[in-house]
Amino acid sequence: MKLSNKSLFHLILSRFIRHRQKHRLSYRMLLLILLCSSFFTVLGTAFQLYVDYRSDMNSIDDAFNQVDKSFIQPLAVSLWNFNHKQINFQINGMLSLPDMQYVEVRELKGDEEVTVAKVGILETRDIVSHTFPLEYYEGDKTVYIGSLVVTANLSNVYKRLKNKILLILTTQMVKTLFVSSIILLIFQVFIIRHLNTIAEHMERVEPDQLKPSLQLNRRRRRNKWPDALERLVDSINEMKKKLSLFIDEQYHAEHRIRELRNYLENVIDSMPSLLIGVDSLGNIIRWNKKVEVYTGISAENAKGKHFYELFPQLENEVESVKKVIDSRSICKREKIIWRTDDEIRYVNILIYPLETGQVVEAVIIIEDVTERVKMEELMIQTEKMMSVGGLAAGMAHEINNPLGGMLQGVQNISRRLTGELKPNQEAARKLGIEFDKIRAYAEERNILVYLDGIRESGERAARIISNMMRFSRPGNVEKTPVEVSRMLENTIELACNDYSLKKQYDFKNVTIIRDYDESVKPLNCIESEIEQVIFNLLKNAAQALAGMKKKEVPYVRIRTRDEGDKVRIEIIDNGTGMEPEVQRRAFEPFYTTKPVGEGTGLGLSVSYMIITNIHDGDMEINSEPGEGTSFIIHLPYRSV
Repeated sequence: MKLSNKSLFHLILSRFIRHRQKHRLSYRMLLLILLCSSFFTVLGTAFQLYVDYRSDMNSIDDAFNQVDKSFIQPLAVSLWNFNHKQINFQINGMLSLPDMQYVEVRELKGDEEVTVAKVGILETRDIVSHTFPLEYYEGDKTVYIGSLVVTANLSNVYKRLKNKILLILTTQMVKTLFVSSIILLIFQVFIIRHLNTIAEHMERVEPDQLKPSLQLNRRRRRNKWPDALERLVDSINEMKKKLSLFIDEQYHAEHRIRELRNYLENVIDSMPSLLIGVDSLGNIIRWNKKVEVYTGISAENAKGKHFYELFPQLENEVESVKKVIDSRSICKREKIIWRTDDEIRYVNILIYPLETGQVVEAVIIIEDVTERVKMEELMIQTEKMMSVGGLAAGMAHEINNPLGGMLQGVQNISRRLTGELKPNQEAARKLGIEFDKIRAYAEERNILVYLDGIRESGERAARIISNMMRFSRPGNVEKTPVEVSRMLENTIELACNDYSLKKQYDFKNVTIIRDYDESVKPLNCIESEIEQVIFNLLKNAAQALAGMKKKEVPYVRIRTRDEGDKVRIEIIDNGTGMEPEVQRRAFEPFYTTKPVGEGTGLGLSVSYMIITNIHDGDMEINSEPGEGTSFIIHLPYRSV
């Protein structure tokens, strides 16, 4: 007999009702387990997703913080110096940070900001952007020069969350169904366990071993209310669950405390300044990584010792530390001179109190400001040199007037001693003098030779003054085609007149060897800047030759060669040469081997910047101690 769909449904429903009445407790437990498991699954999933979301967002925030700490100041310096290669290198480094999508550098021009570099693709949805101001510290002034826009993409964050939702829900569903089925089976088959089982189970319970749950090995009594033993088992299992949650919370709290402590230690260790923490007796309790590198003493070996023992330079700060701790005030000292074996360093020292409960400690922060002080001194010296340069140009202009009159007078005297001019002969006849005798007298007494000497000296002085005025005049920022050999000759002539008894070198005693390649084409460059580079190299060569002790004839060889798309310029001398350490650091700013007060250490570094940054060339040194030095410059004919 075939049943209809409605009759079949009623049959199934009636059997389900009878089975539910027969296994009421099992169904109730199953329903409660499913509801509770589903609720906690949803709650746990939501909490886990929130934690993961916050973790991803914190990772993006950390990336922004890393940009702020590690890239902003170097990027501001590169933007200030118009170093586009370094800017592109730095923003590509930012793009490699987690979830970074787009980086843009804007430069302030007038009242508007103009984009100078960018990398990445800027999306309009699911993004987080942060703008950092770019400021250049020029002495005590802060100059706003532009901004940095960093954009992170949240698409990967949302994608990871969606994947985790699917994975967690699937896993928890399977887990819930599996656990519910097992519990249902247990309640259907086992109802009562012996008290010994409970006792043995409780004896095995440890704070770190709260699983598995207590289960009684006995048959369930049907159609009966749960007895006291079952309620006891439930109470024990619930107690263990709460205890497990409490232990987990304590573990997470301790974990967060450890993370916070590690974070603070990393902040202190990553500081660019030297940081020393001392107690009221002056014993070290904190010693950051910068101090470890500076002293070569690890923090573990430094703790507990007096700071003056490990840091003798702080001898004068012992009383200051005591005063700071007693008065709970701040002590600050600036531009303190520290002398080392090979150089002088300037530091700022800041000492401030730190109260931890009832205990007062002190923190000593040491900041190296040597480069800042040198820059300030350089600015003062630059202003002086600009004034001297202007004065020299003015004096040269004033000298030109009487020098021109002198040359004109010599020319007129020479013309009046020439018999070919009719007015000269007429004047001689009028005075009753034979002009040929006047001419013979002048030749006999070498008057004409003296006049030629005066004319040559005057013309040489005029060329010197012309070169001086051209060299001191502000250079044209536009690049123009320049004949390389002519530019070198002008610089040589100017350098040959750069003589001072104080400097103790003179190009008149140096043999200049010219080795010019006639195939070299005109060079597209800023002539005054290339002349400045060659002038600096010639002065360095003359100084090296002045210090040589060997009997060889001092010489400077200036060589040019055409190399296809670029020209090669070499300045070679047979002077004292360079040690490997000096050669390695020769292009570093402020590095000099001259005594204090005789050099700023910027000549070669500025020359290197002019060749590499402004003219897209390269510059290198080949030198051996006692064998001379060779500076090699490569310049493209058509530099951008």
